[in-house]
Amino acid sequence: MKWQGKSYHKCSWLPEEKLTSLAPHRLRHFNRNYTPESAEEDDRDGFKNGVKAEWLEVDRIIARREVRGGGSSQYLVKWRDLQYNECTWEDEKALAEELRAEAELALFRKVNDQAFYRPPPGAEKREFQVYETQPAFIHGGQLHNYQLEGMNWLRHSWQKGTNVILADEMGLGKTIQTISFFCALHADWSRGPFLLVVPLSTLRNWPREFQLWAPHLNVILYYGSQASRAMIRKYEFFMDESMRPAKDKDKDAPKEKKGRGKASAELSLPKFNVLMTSYELVLQDNSILGVRQ
Repeated sequence: MKWQGKSYHKCSWLPEEKLTSLAPHRLRHFNRNYTPESAEEDDRDGFKNGVKAEWLEVDRIIARREVRGGGSSQYLVKWRDLQYNECTWEDEKALAEELRAEAELALFRKVNDQAFYRPPPGAEKREFQVYETQPAFIHGGQLHNYQLEGMNWLRHSWQKGTNVILADEMGLGKTIQTISFFCALHADWSRGPFLLVVPLSTLRNWPREFQLWAPHLNVILYYGSQASRAMIRKYEFFMDESMRPAKDKDKDAPKEKKGRGKASAELSLPKFNVLMTSYELVLQDNSILGVRQ
C-alpha cells in the first residue's frame, strides 16, 4: 500500500479485509489490472513489489521546516525518477542515518546560501581573455581544440552582447560547448540565473551532462505536470528563508515597491544558476518564464 503524502519507503502490507474498508475503489482497480504475467514484467523492468529502486533514492532536497515543539527539522525530498508533485517531508535524522543523504543535505545548505550566487570577485572589471588551454573549472573530460574555440567564441559574443548560433554538425559536442560556456560565465562574470531552452526530446539528457561537466552549478530541470511545475516554482526558484541567518534576512531584503508587495522581495533572491526547460513549456508558462527587463 502506497500512502498519500508518504514516500515509497513507507509502503506497507495490509490485509485485504482492511483495504476493503479503507480504499475499496483502489483495491478493485488493482485486482482488475493485476495478473501474474504483469508482475513478472514488472520484475524484468526493475520493479520490486511495484516499486522502482530509483524511487527510494534521494534526488534533491528542496525545503526545510521546523517541527513544532520538537526542536528538530524536516526536509522536503524529491525522489529520483519521480516528479516534484511526489515530494515528501522526511525527518532530518532519517535522511542522515537511514537514507544516507549527507551529500544532498550539504548541497541544500550550499544552494540556499546567498553567497553562492554573488558575482565572482572583480567580475565588473574583468576583460575578455582567450582560454588557450582547458580551464580547471570544466570537469568531466577533455575538450577538443574546436570545442575550446567554440566556448571562447561564445564567451566573446556574450561579453559584446552579440546574439549568435553555434552551428556545428551533429555529433561534434555542442552540448558540451554550451555547458562549458555556462561554466566560464559562472567563473568569470556571472553566477546567473540563466535560462536554457532545449528540445523536449533531449530535455532529460542535459542534467546528466551538467552533472558530469559542471557539478558545481545548481541546475534545475523545469518540467512535468502543472502541479510539479508549481512545486518547482515554489521551492526551487527563490531562496529558502528558513536557511538564511536572522541577521541577513532584513539586510538583504529590498524595499517593496508600491503595488507589487511581497513578490518584489521574493523575486530578488533566485537560487539557481541554470534553469532548463523545453520550448513548449516556455510558451505554456510564458507569464512566468518570459523575459523581464
